Amino acid sequence: MRSPSLWPSILFLASALSSVTEGRELCAQTTTGSSVTDETRIRITQSMLPLQITQPNSYYFGSTLSWTGNGPAISIQLNQQTNLDSRCTIDLNGFELRGSRPAPPGRFGIYIPAGEGNGVRIHNGHIFGFDQGIGSLGYGLRVDDVGFSYCNTGIDSAGAAVITRCTLTRCINGTNLRAAAVAATLEGGTVVSQCAAKLCAIGFAIAGHAQVTACSAFNNTQIAFDLGSGVSIVDCNVQSPTCIRMNGAANLVRGCKIQPTTLGIDLLGSANRIVDNHLVGPGPAGSLSCTGISFGASAARNVVTGNSVSGCWVGASLRNYSFAQVASNYLPNALEILLVELPQRIDVPCTVKLAGSLRCTLGQSGITIAADNVTIDLAGHSLTGASGSVDGIAVPSAQRGLVVKNGTIASWGGSGISATNSEISTFEDLLVHDNGQHGLLVGPRSSVRAVNTSRNGQTGITAAVQVALSNVVASNNGQQGILTGDRAQVFDCQATNNNGAGIGCFNAAQVRRCHAASNLREGLWMNDNCHVEDCSASDNMLDGIRAGSRCRVMNNQTSGNGNAGGNQGGITVAGTRNRVEGNNSSGDDLGLFIQGTNNVVVRNSFNSSTWYIEFGNVLGPILTVTSGADLTSIANGAHPMANYWY
Repeated sequence: MRSPSLWPSILFLASALSSVTEGRELCAQTTTGSSVTDETRIRITQSMLPLQITQPNSYYFGSTLSWTGNGPAISIQLNQQTNLDSRCTIDLNGFELRGSRPAPPGRFGIYIPAGEGNGVRIHNGHIFGFDQGIGSLGYGLRVDDVGFSYCNTGIDSAGAAVITRCTLTRCINGTNLRAAAVAATLEGGTVVSQCAAKLCAIGFAIAGHAQVTACSAFNNTQIAFDLGSGVSIVDCNVQSPTCIRMNGAANLVRGCKIQPTTLGIDLLGSANRIVDNHLVGPGPAGSLSCTGISFGASAARNVVTGNSVSGCWVGASLRNYSFAQVASNYLPNALEILLVELPQRIDVPCTVKLAGSLRCTLGQSGITIAADNVTIDLAGHSLTGASGSVDGIAVPSAQRGLVVKNGTIASWGGSGISATNSEISTFEDLLVHDNGQHGLLVGPRSSVRAVNTSRNGQTGITAAVQVALSNVVASNNGQQGILTGDRAQVFDCQATNNNGAGIGCFNAAQVRRCHAASNLREGLWMNDNCHVEDCSASDNMLDGIRAGSRCRVMNNQTSGNGNAGGNQGGITVAGTRNRVEGNNSSGDDLGLFIQGTNNVVVRNSFNSSTWYIEFGNVLGPILTVTSGADLTSIANGAHPMANYWY
């Protein structure tokens, strides 16, 4: 703000207020008790300009006034340092204070120097063609129902102003404040409501600590809102190339409708909040390149949540969110992405929540994860692919800490979730079906809980090493239902009607309380050093349960397995040093099929037509019993390690 040089002044003496002269009228006379109070309004005429107001009073325009000289048309200097209760009102009365186009630097419409402004109100008219329409270095200014046009800056306030129902239009280029044409430049403590800035270079430039509510900024050529620190922008309507730039800290943008053509929100500072806004870009059509919310290289400790961001594209890439940082140098921000369209790439740790069911029609993956510690909450909705799509959720490079939960992933050309590259991840409460390749590819040291995967072209679930699966249902998949790497835990799972094995595990797996039925290969198979207990396998084409070496196969139930013929066992042991104990086989091709040696086979029962146990194994007595037989009458009938063929 430039202080003007000394301008001619007109001093209105208090004694002159009792008479009605040119430019002065008596507005009201009221009687209170025995006293008489005269309230006067002073008319400002063309001949008074330039006018310096030094006395508190109510002033008004009776016609449009013009000023093309240097300095301010009207300045207010009430000496408020000694007169704190002074009040001054200028009622434009529906008329215009008119300058010229272009406005030269230093020409003010109304000027208020430092130390003034408290109790000053300007309202009800229009100001045209000034360097600054209203320029205030003081605090406490009030402006309402004033339109500004063709001013380099419409309103320039030092702070604590209240600005209501003002319109700022076509502010032209100039050198005043930030080297750009500014509709309103505001500082600390200012309250702005129901104002509009349009066709300016910068709509509202706000240095700090201001509240802006229910305002609009349209078609400003550079920035709609340029914020310092401590500014609240609430329930505003914004449409400009760059809508909101957040340079500083502790700003709030909430409940706004934002329509950028280049950049929606440019987040450069720290500790800001961007909450519950609706941001819509121009869409993929045309030549415009637009970003929704951009995180600058220094953006940190910001909270971004509940925003609906869509329609922002750069070329063929969706750019609703953009990050100058990469995962390796990411500064902490609390980011929740409310996902409203696909495809979306996630480059920083955040929570992604679907706003509704989404479908991808492009030849890409739906969500691509390129950061650690990303949570995708489908929120009960579906993520659906189409012909030519790739993966529903893809992790193309090494990450960790991915969480995917609570929804449906279906009909992708590739896999529903391709997360082999993501370790220490969690997948829960998911329905994954009808994908062209795998339902779910899981990285090492991860967990899968309450997932139903069916009708996928290859496996239902393929997991890497040290993965824990529980309460999984895998059915009607093109290959195995569940396939795990070494040291897996598979508890309380069900695999049925798969074109491969129901459940397959490599080394050192634990499989408990699982059921495998009607699969076109084994019900359950495992390599070496595994433990399978309290499981059931029925009506599988090959073995019901098949183990390699050094496994424990205990307390399982098998029935009707081996329909393909060719010596398939209810329980088959291919290797050595296994313990087969407490199992029951009913109606399998072979009840027990022990192919290797040095195995312990005790306390099993089987009623298949035959069984086979290779020589060189450690057996409990194998007793043939019939219905109604008394075990105490059979030799070794009560042997604690006896096996029963019945």
